[in-house]
Amino acid sequence: MSKGTALVVGASRGIGRGLATRLKNDGYKVIATVREAPSGEPLSAFDKVIEGVDVTDTQACRDALRAGLADVDQIDLLVYNAGIAVLVDNFATEPVADVDIDGVARQMDVNAIGALRVLQAVDDKLKRGAKVLFLSTILASLQTDFKGTMHGYRASKAALNMLGKNISFEYGKRGIAVTLAHPGLVKTDMTNYMDGAISVDDSVSGLVRVIERMSLSEVASSDDPSTTKSYHGALVDATTGDLIPW
Repeated sequence: MSKGTALVVGASRGIGRGLATRLKNDGYKVIATVREAPSGEPLSAFDKVIEGVDVTDTQACRDALRAGLADVDQIDLLVYNAGIAVLVDNFATEPVADVDIDGVARQMDVNAIGALRVLQAVDDKLKRGAKVLFLSTILASLQTDFKGTMHGYRASKAALNMLGKNISFEYGKRGIAVTLAHPGLVKTDMTNYMDGAISVDDSVSGLVRVIERMSLSEVASSDDPSTTKSYHGALVDATTGDLIPW
């Protein structure tokens, strides 16, 4: 039995591709978006692939999504995974004088503004009961102590968090659940030099658990079933199920 239609934005590789594959295996009709067709293994396993979804270009993003979704009545799950990171080796302190301003702007455009571009393009496809999941990071929490590194990445994901929180009020009234999730430090092309990273499969398993628990109502806490918490409008650690402070 189909669980509905899932749109995964940014599914060419890494977490996005892994999550799209898992959702397909779990019974979703999966529509994957990419900016360009990836080299190597094709995305033919998915029900549909929409190319040309450049989340930094408002018109191109809208046109590609609306054309690709013209025959889709509704989206039951939207996952915004598109993102870039200008990383600093070993999370080294990044002096203000050395910050790449263009890099900061590029990360803000993809990681935060791009999410709003996508939402505007598919807003009419999101009906009561739908779920919207933004992939964020624990590094965007103001209470995370990483001592002055990765300014652009962290600021852009903090902006995404605020966007998701704001949207949760409007979407909540429409019966649409909104959650932001930290997928864990995952072994991808961007993080292959870091120690302690988890596999894409492990990260995806955590994200699927978050998706299953997404709701407008409160759910039992994993660590204490006698207490409850709400994932709606919240930042969740997908590796533990715990809420992350803003």
